[in-house]
Amino acid sequence: YLSAREQRASASLRSGRNATGTSAGLQRRLPFNCCALSLNPFENPVILRGSGGKASAGVIFDAASIVPYVMRHGVDPITGTAASVRTDLIRLSMEKDEAGQWHCPVLGRPFGLRSKVVCVLQGEDGTANVYAGEAVEELNVRAKNWTDLISGKKFKREDIITLMDPDDVEHGKLRDINNFVHVKDRRLAYHPSENNTGDDGSTAEAKSISLSSSLTSAVPYVPSGNVRLNSTASRIMQKYTADLAKKKAAEADLKRKREAEEAAAKSAEEPAKNKRPRYPVVYTEDLVGGYRMNSVSATSGLTCTGMAVSRDMHNSSREATEAEILESTLVAVRRLKKKGYVRIETTLGNINVEIDCDIVPRTAANFLGLASSQKYDNSIFHRSIPDFMIQGGAPAGKTSGGESIWGGAFPDEFDDRLKHNGRGLLSMANAGPGTNKSQFFITYKSCGHLDRKHSVFGRVVGGMDVLRAMEDVPTNKKDRPRTEIKIIRTVVFVDPVRETEEAEVRRYEEKAREREMRAQEREIRTAGKNSVPGVTLGTIGVQDRKEVDALKTDADKMAKGNAGGSNRIGKYISIAKLQNIDEGMAAKKKF
Repeated sequence: YLSAREQRASASLRSGRNATGTSAGLQRRLPFNCCALSLNPFENPVILRGSGGKASAGVIFDAASIVPYVMRHGVDPITGTAASVRTDLIRLSMEKDEAGQWHCPVLGRPFGLRSKVVCVLQGEDGTANVYAGEAVEELNVRAKNWTDLISGKKFKREDIITLMDPDDVEHGKLRDINNFVHVKDRRLAYHPSENNTGDDGSTAEAKSISLSSSLTSAVPYVPSGNVRLNSTASRIMQKYTADLAKKKAAEADLKRKREAEEAAAKSAEEPAKNKRPRYPVVYTEDLVGGYRMNSVSATSGLTCTGMAVSRDMHNSSREATEAEILESTLVAVRRLKKKGYVRIETTLGNINVEIDCDIVPRTAANFLGLASSQKYDNSIFHRSIPDFMIQGGAPAGKTSGGESIWGGAFPDEFDDRLKHNGRGLLSMANAGPGTNKSQFFITYKSCGHLDRKHSVFGRVVGGMDVLRAMEDVPTNKKDRPRTEIKIIRTVVFVDPVRETEEAEVRRYEEKAREREMRAQEREIRTAGKNSVPGVTLGTIGVQDRKEVDALKTDADKMAKGNAGGSNRIGKYISIAKLQNIDEGMAAKKKF
């Protein structure tokens, strides 16, 4: 059973209002690193001296948002009280750590959700230094040391302003977004029926009309020439304008430089990258080490009594298959005993890696082939686990998938000389035995439990500081880096696999020329069995068959008989005709 009071309380909780008719419900405390006006992370933090109605409390704004707002409306957007840029604006001096988080310069700890943060005013110059509340409490208040911890300037207890205190209920109400005046005004503008009459008797419609300009508070406002700024406001605006211009110029220069480098590198490397050597017709006798595969029928005939032994098992030459050519090439790569070297350019810096082509040539050929064909360009490291490894190599814009240079998966390559026994080792990522494709990972530390499960194929030889920066990047619950780590491009310096392929192509072409010459010699020898005595077919070439037959007939007749007159040899052929034949053969030989 619920009483009427409980029913009203329940209804108010569901509607987000309390029993008095005002907005209630759960507090929506403003995060410490967000501007109270734009509700976005701030870059140039400032506070208004009168925020909260008392000097001991402060709410942080971004100078780019609060200065135009106060100059246009002349009120504090949190409390609605009068405010002035000339007298109430205080610039905060804050520092970030290596991870980009605001932190205490004394304790060196970042400000979290449960941190107490205070600032200490630096006299009349309109600035304040920000510290952790614990540091000021221990080193200043309890020690009765009223000297600033950084600047060394004297200050009073009243100069300590609280910026965030999770245990202070009143300060929590001050930082509640529901209580911000500019948020209430925006809500009234869209829902004027929520509060028909205000405390001063004015209607919500009148309020929404008079304060509708607050909806444009986040729009940048450039003061006109007749607006006078005090020294603090002038410094803030000048610093903000200079920083913004410098940031835009740096980004533009970096973009132009990167585009020029990418265009130059692409134009210089693309012809060589995208064209792999093409093999001519290769026979098994040309393969390195005589490598060849038996057919299914041949191997089955040796082990099964129901199948006859294949007659194709002799060492007769035949055209080699693609698998046989690949295996022969990998044997040649291993015999070359040469390492490969690649530079991986990332958004955090460059990493130089050494590839063990002489130990695991198949895995090395896959990585070098993908790198030289720009398959890793614009891909990301999508998984990072501190004290373990960082994984990448998926297609650009994705966190899974990928293909090897041969299209499908390829088997593992294990060697006792290559183990996961250090930091900066390159190894293939897979989904089980024999499922290697394009993804790889780099170890942060030794991972002995991965030995003989993942194929190690290289190591980092330059850029360990970049690898350390990758490890320091925060990750989410799925181990994905919160700041994207992208592979801009990969540059192959030394590629033993390609060198071997080019050498093999030249060797196969030479073998093909030798094979063609042997075939021509066999044809000449076959035709030479019916050649004319005294005529060398190898020097004058194979003649027309009719002409050779005619010469043979004349020679036979010449050999049969040697009787007759002085002008004849034998019975039919004359000496003049024989001389004509000899002269014709000599002319052809000379030609």
